[in-house]
Amino acid sequence: MGVSDIASPLSALFPPSPNAPSAVVPSPSFALLGPLPPTSPLHLALNYIASSELPEYTPAGSDGRSRTAAPRRERALIVTGSRATWTEELMDDDEDYMREHGSEFGTLSRLKRVDTR
Repeated sequence: MGVSDIASPLSALFPPSPNAPSAVVPSPSFALLGPLPPTSPLHLALNYIASSELPEYTPAGSDGRSRTAAPRRERALIVTGSRATWTEELMDDDEDYMREHGSEFGTLSRLKRVDTR
């Protein structure tokens, strides 16, 4: 059975609560397993958020004008083991990209939309 064969309710990701959501984890979703750099999930989340900010193009209508839909404001959730351990691994990795681009406005605004649990 592959990871994609398992449906998990959103409530399984959060502490028990009477207000916990009952819906299943929406698509698209990813699971990363294996010996990868600690920044891999973060890069996937940032790229997903960046792609959601691109306006969607709609072909020309009857008036001959094309339309663009407003960009979506998606969020990303990274589920990891110990948050403190993962944070320490991120700092120890000291990735060049994060050091050079982590303080840029675009990167910071996207990082604010990445949640970790």
